[in-house]
Amino acid sequence: MKLYLKQNVLEAAQKRISDAFDDFDDVMVNVSGGKDSSVVHHLVMQEAKRRNRLPLKTFFLDQEAEWDSTINHIRKVMYHPDVKPCWHQVPFHLSNNSSTFDRYIYCWDPAIENEWVHPKDPISIKDIGSIELDNFYAAMDTCILRCMGQRGVVFAGVRADESPTRYKMVCNSVAYKGKNGTILVDKKDKEVYRFYPIYDWKTTDVWKYIYDNNIEYNPLYDYFYSVGFSTRAMRVSSVCHDCALSTLLKVAEIEPDTWARLTSRLSGANTCRVLKEDSMCCPDKLPYMFSSWVEYKDYLIDNLVEPQDREAMRKTCAKLDRYYGTEAELDAIKTQIKSVILVDVWGVKVDMFHATHSMILKKKEQQTKT
Repeated sequence: MKLYLKQNVLEAAQKRISDAFDDFDDVMVNVSGGKDSSVVHHLVMQEAKRRNRLPLKTFFLDQEAEWDSTINHIRKVMYHPDVKPCWHQVPFHLSNNSSTFDRYIYCWDPAIENEWVHPKDPISIKDIGSIELDNFYAAMDTCILRCMGQRGVVFAGVRADESPTRYKMVCNSVAYKGKNGTILVDKKDKEVYRFYPIYDWKTTDVWKYIYDNNIEYNPLYDYFYSVGFSTRAMRVSSVCHDCALSTLLKVAEIEPDTWARLTSRLSGANTCRVLKEDSMCCPDKLPYMFSSWVEYKDYLIDNLVEPQDREAMRKTCAKLDRYYGTEAELDAIKTQIKSVILVDVWGVKVDMFHATHSMILKKKEQQTKT
């Protein structure tokens, strides 16, 4: 029996956006400089034009350690006459996974303005008062909510196809009227939702929409494609977070001026480039002086991770211990070791591993039942 869908993914995304405009007076798009958010911004802009609801609020949290290409692309977006810019260049702590010693970069540190990777833009928001932003997620939520009224929606370009972690996030998120790809920003004083209107798009859908509509996109994608990057490895935002270190290795080749500023600002950047992938990988063979991978992992935590982060690192690793057992799954232990080497106290690598393998186990269980 053949099944036919009533809508293609483009029509479904347009319907989600239209419904949100019906329900919310306050609408904003969160852009990153990436292809997905560029598509979402274009889709929402088309709906805003049809409804005469311009200019469109457009949000960007600038992480300072950004590619010049990304900032140039964002600048074109923010200076468009149909855009109300909510470009934030405010101080906050960001994890620096290029170094095991300087775990954080204090973005836009006012004490070292002459060392910033790129200067602040005249139209950006530069001050949000005395609020201390300890991490990227706190900064994102705080700055978004400051731009929104009491009730509104923020569109973003997150897709299930990007990774198993994002698949679980968007497909299990039904905060608004039971609709997939909707998340309530957890604050008491406002009712603000995140909507992911292209959550069910494939990478090919994104590029087809860009081509069909002649959308200007970040030129970094062309560079990445020319040097053989996989689509999942094409990261155009901050170069020092855990999922972007492979792109950090290409900054000197693609943007030498950016690299020159990064090496003086970002501890560990040049070391990563010299060591290449060896600086962020678990070894294939257990080092001879250790009796087990678990012993090796514990040794790395005690000697690579700063004292104030060790407990958080152990808790991150324990997520996989509880699920797989400490010795039962070698791949799980190696993932923990990679997280320790990267000092990934937020557990991004661990969460990605767990999401991937839990889906594999679920499929195996379903196959066994059938």
